[in-house]
Amino acid sequence: MKKQLFLLSVASILSSPSLAVGIFSYKKNDSRGPSNWNEVDVEDNEWQAWKPLNVDKNECGSEENSQSPINLVKNHECRSDHEMNFDRGTCTLVDLFWEITPYSLKGTFPIENCRRPTVDISDSFHERYASSFELKVPSEHFMNGKQYDGELYFSHVDNVEEEHKENRDNQIAMTSVFLDASGDKFSAYMEKLIIGWKFARRRRNQNCRRKEQGRPKIPEMPILPPGSYDPSKYGVFYFHEVFKNKYYYGYRGSLTVPPCSDIVRWFIVDKPLQISKRQLKNLQFLLRSRVNESCEKETYADKRGRVNRPLQRVAEGRDIFHCDESDYSN
Repeated sequence: MKKQLFLLSVASILSSPSLAVGIFSYKKNDSRGPSNWNEVDVEDNEWQAWKPLNVDKNECGSEENSQSPINLVKNHECRSDHEMNFDRGTCTLVDLFWEITPYSLKGTFPIENCRRPTVDISDSFHERYASSFELKVPSEHFMNGKQYDGELYFSHVDNVEEEHKENRDNQIAMTSVFLDASGDKFSAYMEKLIIGWKFARRRRNQNCRRKEQGRPKIPEMPILPPGSYDPSKYGVFYFHEVFKNKYYYGYRGSLTVPPCSDIVRWFIVDKPLQISKRQLKNLQFLLRSRVNESCEKETYADKRGRVNRPLQRVAEGRDIFHCDESDYSN
């Protein structure tokens, strides 16, 4: 029974689009801006379906917990005994639920139809399935005082092995990579994600036109129904490719949107993903041009597509570790 409840909880997170929290803003002087996020209604947030995470309370204004994002400056030795290890799983790009939220570009892995990719991070974490990924512009974290053009992070909630199901089940393992467009280098990896979000935007616009015409809407996802396409044309995508053979910073922090729950273990690779300036502009456009299901423009992004929470205070004694090749014995 406990296993069944666990699977139902995970399925409810992975099989649906993002639930909605109250309206908030990234504008500094707005009444709903970051300094007032502690007043945002968090009753309907996507993480509530997984009870061990304990996300019912708004923690955005708390000085007692470890908030994110922060400026990454090493002050502690590496806490991991190996590099990140990955299993690609069997999911393709067409298996995902692609979504443009008011504050991010998002992809959600299905609980069925394919085996989700996994990561083994160490630092007392066991192998975990990826649940979703989100992209922000610009980066929310800084690295040694530098902010980057964007940040892509993957959340990992549920453990793979049955014997480890309850290991740190009250925490999210979040892997993150910076995006750097300064060198104007095209990224085939990023382009495939952009295509997914462009499809989500196009399908939403199609349904808005159908609504005007009095016609029933068509399903917005998946891109192609399971079994309706040739798998050989849509091979398994290596979602974790941007983390492979990379070294990283790690620290304990929080979600970067309300409820800002202090439940995240962040692992942020120190080598940014190079993307082109055109790709960055596409990401910014997708964020700032979002429309909701009522066909109304609804985005928290400004004219430059920015949706990043300001840096949070790093209290004395808060550990930020960094791992590189010298920290591993093999």
